Amino acid sequence: MHHLQHITDLGPLFATVGARHIIIAPGSRNAPLIQLFTSDSRYTCHSHVDERSAGYVALGMARQLGEPVVVVTTSGTAVLNLSPAIAEAFQQRVPLLVVTADRPREILTQFNNQVTDQRAPYFNYSKGFFEFPAEVRSQAELEAGIRSVEQLLREALRFPEGPVHLNLPLTEPLYEQLPGSILPEKKDEDGMEPTSQTVSFPVIDPAHTRVMILGGMGKKDREVQEALEKILIHCQSVVVAENISNLVSGHFVSCPELVLSGVSEGERKAITPDVVIAFGLQMVSKRMKLFVQSLEEVSLLDLPEGTPLTGFLEGIKGSGRTINSYWRKWKEIEDRETDRAASYIQKAPFSNLTAVARILQSAPSHTVIHLGNSATVRNSQ
Repeated sequence: MHHLQHITDLGPLFATVGARHIIIAPGSRNAPLIQLFTSDSRYTCHSHVDERSAGYVALGMARQLGEPVVVVTTSGTAVLNLSPAIAEAFQQRVPLLVVTADRPREILTQFNNQVTDQRAPYFNYSKGFFEFPAEVRSQAELEAGIRSVEQLLREALRFPEGPVHLNLPLTEPLYEQLPGSILPEKKDEDGMEPTSQTVSFPVIDPAHTRVMILGGMGKKDREVQEALEKILIHCQSVVVAENISNLVSGHFVSCPELVLSGVSEGERKAITPDVVIAFGLQMVSKRMKLFVQSLEEVSLLDLPEGTPLTGFLEGIKGSGRTINSYWRKWKEIEDRETDRAASYIQKAPFSNLTAVARILQSAPSHTVIHLGNSATVRNSQ
């Protein structure tokens, strides 16, 4: 069997899980992979010389498109340079399909170039790893390997989504025409079946029970946003959604850190909820985390990812419209404290804080903004 036969038969698998974009970091050992993807019209290939940048481009593209993205590197330390982006993809539940070329496994390293141990280098930050045999001796072995890769790629899309790693030891010669496929091609599929979640929302008195809904980091979702805005109409409720939630509405409280830093003791009692409903990933505000942790005798519901809020909405709709005084108190404090912060920033000397403020004020609408770690995110809020 041709020594690159498995490369040819791997090609269709990425399309069957919905991958369309291939981020390629140039190299020599990955030449067969570059040939594979660039010669297939189903894929759009993007070349990025630096592997660390390539990883982040793949991460951003997968987030923005809401689909798996493939990133390809050569062997050696190139593989390790993807680590920061893969760790972030794991924490953010973004499906990255990492494909790395490798030298065949040898008893001794023999001082060859581009040699590192590429067996599960992202062990704590990926959902799975598979290494294809360097030598495939029969069609049965080829089929078994292809099935394993298919399972690996589907694992990236299974809840919770995340990165997976396929390592491919390749033997020379590398720069030659790939053979034709010998296995029947897999048909495109619509993806994974959604995991059904049954959640019992708390029964509340819409006129008196104060409900705080926390939106953690997540993707823009118009249906979720509209459901949240309707909830505010029908019960005593407030939606707290920082900028990293990507839920934007003038009716939501987007600066909880400012609110909780400026409240009096009496105001703190007025904004204390009876019920907390949380969804999405983490929040940034440390004061909000401490506020929730300090609540006693409060019903707390942490919604599994993908749980629709329509169940809670349907349960309170029959009560009709409500004068939402709880929301008004939150917004009154937020308006006061954001005005105070804006006044401070306007007078402050040039610094990281004022630089972030100017960038956000100057950015045109519909701009996609990527915030780096820690202080940059906090300053933006």
